[in-house]
Amino acid sequence: PMRSQQRLAAVCALLALLCVWVVFEIGFSPPSTAGPVIKEGPLSAAIDRQAAILAGKLPHTPVKYILGIESVWRPDRGESVPYVVQTLRSLFLHLPSASASVLVVVFLADVDQTRKRKQLDIIQTEFGSEIASGLLLLIQAPAHFYPPPEQSYNVFQDSKERVHWRQKQALDCAFLFLYCHRLSSYFVQLEDDIETYAGYLSGIESFVRHASQPWLVLELSHLGFIGKLFRSNDLWRLGLLFYLYYAELPVDFTIQYFVALNGLQDKHQLRSPTLFRHIGIVSSLSGKNQTLQDMLQPKEWEMKIPPLNNPPALLSSDMTGFGSTLPSNAYDDAPGSFWASNVQMNQHITVTLDQPLLLQRIVRCCTCTPLAGFRKRASPLNWGVGKGIAMYEDQTLLKQAGPSPPPQIVVTGNTPGKEGSDDLFEPGVLEIQWAGEDDFTVVKRFEQGQVDIGIGADRAAAAAVRLRALDAPTRWVLFRRIRLVPRYGA
Repeated sequence: PMRSQQRLAAVCALLALLCVWVVFEIGFSPPSTAGPVIKEGPLSAAIDRQAAILAGKLPHTPVKYILGIESVWRPDRGESVPYVVQTLRSLFLHLPSASASVLVVVFLADVDQTRKRKQLDIIQTEFGSEIASGLLLLIQAPAHFYPPPEQSYNVFQDSKERVHWRQKQALDCAFLFLYCHRLSSYFVQLEDDIETYAGYLSGIESFVRHASQPWLVLELSHLGFIGKLFRSNDLWRLGLLFYLYYAELPVDFTIQYFVALNGLQDKHQLRSPTLFRHIGIVSSLSGKNQTLQDMLQPKEWEMKIPPLNNPPALLSSDMTGFGSTLPSNAYDDAPGSFWASNVQMNQHITVTLDQPLLLQRIVRCCTCTPLAGFRKRASPLNWGVGKGIAMYEDQTLLKQAGPSPPPQIVVTGNTPGKEGSDDLFEPGVLEIQWAGEDDFTVVKRFEQGQVDIGIGADRAAAAAVRLRALDAPTRWVLFRRIRLVPRYGA
């Protein structure tokens, strides 16, 4: 009898596990297509994509990037221009004209219908052309999507108002993530009170391409929930987590748990400098002001104006980068540079072109300017420069930064090469791998740390370009710009 009871208990346990599996497979499976209505799951009635549209249209086929924003009216700001309008102005201003690969989705999440309508009217008035072209989509959630607030889960001992605000924020994220699932390849979570920089889309594409595998989230800003990039295929699971744990966890905590559940808690990848800047002061929580600033904002000398317009390529290097800087930072159009430390003989940066190209010129590929008179300050990641850098805006591409991690720097304005010339990146060469060849050919040595070379029209197409050190030039080297000009370009 005892064995029979044990067998019966085991069978019941197996049946229970089978039932749980069936429920999750049927009830929680993500949709198989990017169709307008999500048909599976307990939230199916709440995620009717077409019914949720306030203005704009769904893409016929998935785009490459969705920039997602949740926004509510901030009554504490009075009649000021809504933050979201400033955010959209910045996003569209710095977006390339050929932007078919991008869709900006703004979720107007106000419960108050009057405020929502007011915000909708302002956005439609200013961004009518972006809405008509399919670049901007405005959506709302049905009222029944939101369960009642849960005051019992006050994990952080906050006020009732703050608890409800945080819970609604989690539910807003859940709706946006579930709505945007599989409408794109990648999804970038933004907030409605940010600004960005020229070339930000190039920076996003480059960071995704050069990220080390595997990854679940890439960070384009280190503040809160700004600039977090996900694969669209992961949005369904994330949206469900936000929805299931809205009462207990803030969204940034939920993301951390999601990453840890997948065993990638040590795979932290943050772009430096960051691509989005927080500008909001008045919070969506009444009475709260938010003054946090991103420590890794780019400096003026890191801007790529005019843009480099480099051909598509994969960058690799065996040099050790400082912090979160990558070699690709010197190649894409977004703000940034590559700090290399302890450069050794034969270490290199290699630019492998997606397709062999006839090159017209390699312009100011790398420059070392050992400007004397550095004065070191605290804040090792908050770099800045004084007036001296402006004189060499077009040629200061690589800088020696002293014997310690780059501090904030004030440049006294010395001429490159006049003082401290022993630190110039002169023992280095520029090499090209011509199409069809296995080896690299040296085409020019660095002269006072710079390379600027025209390529003859009779030369073959280039498959790759390499910057190689012939010696250990200095402990710290800054690669600021690498520019390749194809023969068909200017």
